[in-house]
Order: sequence, then structure tokens, then C-alpha cells
Amino acid sequence: MKDDLVQSARRRLHSKTTALGAVAAMTLVLAALAFTLSFDALRQLTLEIGVRPELAWMAPVALDVAQAAAALALVALGTDDEFRGARRYCKALA
Repeated sequence: MKDDLVQSARRRLHSKTTALGAVAAMTLVLAALAFTLSFDALRQLTLEIGVRPELAWMAPVALDVAQAAAALALVALGTDDEFRGARRYCKALA
């Protein structure tokens, strides 16, 4: 009886792990696609406003990295009241 429960728990854990792996892979693909589209649009915008082509890549990278850092900081800061001001800043930045 106990072995059946252990096997059942292992099967559930394996299926959840597989599902989480699939979700993580899909999230990474979506993030890569979003970054590519954002990069292209922002690079074109910087070229249109007169930024030199060899420097035009910096604007989209800076904006996307800042947004990713703000989102990561929100997760890292959690809901602790001690960091309320920092969370407000990160929300505004994100």
C-alpha cells in the first residue's frame, strides 16, 4: 500500500516537473521573440531620430535590460513593507 502511494506521488511529481519544464521553455521562446521585435522597432526608431547606426543597438538593449531588471527586482523584493519605496520605483520603471 505504501509503495503504491510513493509511486503515485512520483508520477504526479514527474508530470508536474514535465509541465513546468514545458512552460519554462515556452516562456523563454516568447521572451526571445518579444526581445527581437522590441529590439528591431526601437533600433529603427533610434535610426530615424538621427542616432548613428553603429550606436543604434544601445537604446533597445538599455531599455529592455532596465525593464528586465525592474521586473526581477519586484520579484526579489517580494511584499515586505520595508521595501515599499523600492517596489514603487520598480513598478514605475517596469
